[in-house]
Amino acid sequence: MTEPVVEVDSEEFLLKIVIIGDSNVGKTKIVGRFIRGEFLPDSRNTIGVDFSLATANVKGRETKIQFWDTAGQEKFRAMVTAYYRNAQAAILVYDLTNRLTFDHLNKWLNELRSNSAPKTKILLLGNKKDLEEDRQVSTEEGESFAKKKGCFFMEVSAKDDDDKSVSKAFNILLEEMVENQDELYESTRETRETGKLRQLALKEASQNKSDPSYKRKKCCR
Repeated sequence: MTEPVVEVDSEEFLLKIVIIGDSNVGKTKIVGRFIRGEFLPDSRNTIGVDFSLATANVKGRETKIQFWDTAGQEKFRAMVTAYYRNAQAAILVYDLTNRLTFDHLNKWLNELRSNSAPKTKILLLGNKKDLEEDRQVSTEEGESFAKKKGCFFMEVSAKDDDDKSVSKAFNILLEEMVENQDELYESTRETRETGKLRQLALKEASQNKSDPSYKRKKCCR
């Protein structure tokens, strides 16, 4: 999947966030909860990478957010690491009822930091806190890991979000991402300019194809 061209005017920010973690920890459901405010129990496993776009007002600045929801299966790992590049932030998710998904966090972090910018913000989410009776990872363990690795941390439930913890977690991350607006504007300028160049190229290609002499010009080169 190639990155889509997203139109952004000169006063908007365009943020790219990748969602990573083991399969079945609830990455897609967390994104769905934030964007649509609903829980989709029958959502399928992500194959490769899924793309979603949201708009939010962050500290008074209209902001477009690209969410790149990556597959957790090992067979997709070589492909999805390409989407870590140019991401301003990553959301790393584990299932607090499954100890193994927590034990794999170091692997995900090492992979992310090997393929992303040094200043990429990272939000660690322990999902499924509604299943307290099945908990295998304590809140203190999650907090300790996040502090040691320099990540923001919160426990959430994509299913039972009565306390709005998903929105709170995302908003904390977004506010951190736009803390230095001038620096962020410069970091996203290349993304905006690349999008404009792509649009111009597509427009020119479309005009060329409508030119009756297009095929003759092409074959005579």
